Amino acid sequence: AYFLDRGYFEKHINRMRNFYHAQRDRLLDAIAESPLADRAVISEEDAGLHFLMRLDIEGSDAEFLRRCARAGVRLSCLSQYYEGDHPEAQHVYVINYSSIPPENIAPAIARLSSNPAGALNYK
Repeated sequence: AYFLDRGYFEKHINRMRNFYHAQRDRLLDAIAESPLADRAVISEEDAGLHFLMRLDIEGSDAEFLRRCARAGVRLSCLSQYYEGDHPEAQHVYVINYSSIPPENIAPAIARLSSNPAGALNYK
């Protein structure tokens, strides 16, 4: 009650909002400045602690994720959230930035955009 009555909770929420807003912006800037910029379409960037990134690539999501994992890049894809075949969800990746240390953002995007293990087979 003390924490709430004194406004500390609101201050905490504002600090977290600012931190994650900056975190998201760092990640979006890193993507925009990378070779992925011409192959990525970002959406839902104001959806909380994640956004969606559609990549213009060939092959299956499962193979792309395997190749990324071999290169040390861990991603989730929207198609994993569906039962059955949903073409509209292919090559759409859920980018959760809440647990990425800020200093790892640029190296992670550099690793992903350097075509890890041949993962990026462009259309």
